[in-house]
Amino acid sequence: MSGNGGLPMRTVFAISFALLVLSGCAAVEERRYPGPVQVSPPAMSPGTIVDLKTGKRLTFDELIHALEKVRVVYVGEVHARAADHEVQRRVISGLWERGRNVGVGLEMLPRSVQDPLDRWVRGTIEETAFLEALDWGNNWGIPFSAYRPVFELAREKSLPMRALNAPPAIVRKVSRNGLDALTDEERAAIARHFFMDDAAHRAYIQKEYEAHVPGGIRDFTSFYEAQLVWDETMAESVAVWLVQEPLDHVVVLAGKGHVNLRFGIPERVRRRLEHRYAIVVPVALNEAPDQITVETGDFLVVTEP
Repeated sequence: MSGNGGLPMRTVFAISFALLVLSGCAAVEERRYPGPVQVSPPAMSPGTIVDLKTGKRLTFDELIHALEKVRVVYVGEVHARAADHEVQRRVISGLWERGRNVGVGLEMLPRSVQDPLDRWVRGTIEETAFLEALDWGNNWGIPFSAYRPVFELAREKSLPMRALNAPPAIVRKVSRNGLDALTDEERAAIARHFFMDDAAHRAYIQKEYEAHVPGGIRDFTSFYEAQLVWDETMAESVAVWLVQEPLDHVVVLAGKGHVNLRFGIPERVRRRLEHRYAIVVPVALNEAPDQITVETGDFLVVTEP
C-alpha cells in the first residue's frame, strides 16, 4: 500500500513522525563565518587539499580526520565530471575505513524511489532492473556510469543510501505555474516548509535566471520557487534522515549550486535541526582554485584540469 507520490505507508509514517520532531525545534540563529582566507603560494597541483578557514595544506588523511568531527558532509559536483565523483567516493570510503557509520544522500533521485535504492544496497536487485526501477534516464539523465563507483561502494559496504529530491515533474510544474498550482497530492510530495527570505540566495538565483533563456518558465518568482522545491525538499530529507537513523555521518552528493556558499541545502538543513556540517569543494586546476574562499565551503580539493 502506498500514497504520497508512491512512498510506502510505513515510510510516510516515519517521515511524518520525524517532521513532527523537527517542527518543534527552535529557530536557529544565522551562522556567521570568518572573512575570506586567500590561499597563497606555493602553486597548487592536482591532489592539493586546503583548509579554507586557515589556508593550511592537508593530507587526505587529515581531511578525513577533520570530517569525522561533523555530522553532514557535502561534496559538490559538476554532474558529468568524473574527478568530482572520485572525490565523493574517496570521502565516503575514507570515513567508512575509520569505522564510521556512513550514509549517502543523493540529489539524483526523488524520494519516491527509495524502495529500489534499499534493494540495491541489500544486493537483491541487479543493475539493469535497478535502473529501470529508478527510471534513471528520466529522473536524472547523466549516465549512470558516472556514479557507478559510488553506488558499487555503497552496495559492497552496505552503506545506506537515501533518495533526497523532489519528483522532476513537480519541479517542472512549479517552474511553469508556481507553487500555488500544485494539487494536494503533489504538495505532499515535496518539503512542507519553504524559507524564502534569504536575500543572498535569492540574488544568486536571480543571476542564474538572467543568464539563461527561461523557456517554459512563467517568471522569476516561479523559477525561484522551483529552485526552492529542490533545495528545501533535499534539506527536509536530510534532516528527517538524521532524526530517523543513528548515523555518524551523512555524505550528501549534489550539484555545486545546491551546496556551495551554504545557502542551498546546508543551511536549510541546519534551520530544521542544529548540527555541524562541512562542505568539500572539488575544483579543477584550470578553474582558479586559489580564488576559492571560506565563503564557498570548508575544504578545497584540487582535481585534474
